[in-house]
Amino acid sequence: MDNINKTKKQRVNELRKKYRNRNKSKKYNEEQKYSSEKLPESIPSEIQDKPKPISVPISLPIEINKGKKFIMPETEIIKYIFSNYQKYNYIKKQRENSNEYPVTFDELFLFDINNIPNRLNVNLNIQVQQNTEFSLDKLISYSIYTTSPYWFNEDIKFLLNEYTNQLGKDLRRGDYIINNDNKYSRDLFQSLMISSDSDINIIPKNEINENDLQNYKEIEESDFKIIANYYYNVLNKTAKSNNVTSFNDNINNKICLLSIQNINNFIFTNILGPWISKLISPEQAFIISANVLNSNIIINISQISIEIHMKCGLLFSKDGVLDPEIPFGDLEAKLFFDLLNNSYKFNLLKIIYNLESNSLITTNQPLTNTNNIQQETSKSSIMQNIGTTINSNPKILYGTAAAGISGALIALPFLLGGKSKKIRKINKNIKKRNTKKYLGK
Repeated sequence: MDNINKTKKQRVNELRKKYRNRNKSKKYNEEQKYSSEKLPESIPSEIQDKPKPISVPISLPIEINKGKKFIMPETEIIKYIFSNYQKYNYIKKQRENSNEYPVTFDELFLFDINNIPNRLNVNLNIQVQQNTEFSLDKLISYSIYTTSPYWFNEDIKFLLNEYTNQLGKDLRRGDYIINNDNKYSRDLFQSLMISSDSDINIIPKNEINENDLQNYKEIEESDFKIIANYYYNVLNKTAKSNNVTSFNDNINNKICLLSIQNINNFIFTNILGPWISKLISPEQAFIISANVLNSNIIINISQISIEIHMKCGLLFSKDGVLDPEIPFGDLEAKLFFDLLNNSYKFNLLKIIYNLESNSLITTNQPLTNTNNIQQETSKSSIMQNIGTTINSNPKILYGTAAAGISGALIALPFLLGGKSKKIRKINKNIKKRNTKKYLGK
């Protein structure tokens, strides 16, 4: 096709392809600018969780405020996350070989479980402080490592692309309150529109004048970067309107990283689930019906923070077997992140269950024998959520870290609420191959 007959979009795509091919051979050299050098057989204890200095200027273009082209800016927290992934994998492997978790509740928070007199009948309503030896940056990093390890399959630009897309997806699933303004709900993020002649002007549909509506178009389902762009700009504009000079791209990135559901999955399934299982050992606790009620963001001169309010149900094993007939419990948490002081804590940690009673314990909707239909429906729903993992292997091999890890991961898909296009494509191809094999093709 003659170049003169090509559309602008075709020419741009060809230029991008040419740029990618030219740099493809340099991929592993580029990674050395961001990642740590190869780890030795053992890591000295004196190695600190700090990103290595980057002496070579970053060559990857950062496109901000460009709608569909937008990716999150590469700031200190991003470099920290990317450069420490190899170290995390090393620690993870070492601990799993010893039947331990990569990280535990006790490493993140300060609370003595000996303060719980009866671990089979618990009614906790407490605040829990951070263990300062485990930094906020490290907590954010671990939440990404454990829930989205495929983000590190390629270079740092790939990580930024996946993170930006995940933010756009999760904003459509959550409710955010910014400086006491609760309009930033999932409904708002689902109603965003973009001007027909610009990738910059992104506005909720209900804020567009009816006469100007014709100049806007619906955002496509796959345009998650546009939603992320809008949110990122809202945070920047909020800081600017409140004269918060300490607000920068790195703090904005941290708020956005705490706005994706990776952090909630990590805290619920990888931290709290195993910790409660430890309380009732050798039995196991499982997270069910996880729900993030809202994320409350404050940006002013004296405070930059985000508090995530989460609730979920608890399901327990009995004599090593998971059965929906056994008592339920409730878990509620308000996890507070102070971005000015780089700290975190539980403003509220509420855990209620009673394994000494045969009654079903829940503070939300009690399951009683007076409504057998409702009870059976709830049981069926719970077992369906738990999935084939338990159905195919109902006996829980308690007493090892592996059991706790598998138990925690059962709840994971129901919090994150969706797979990436890449993962869906892989699953689709596997299913297609299996179908051909079954049909003898």
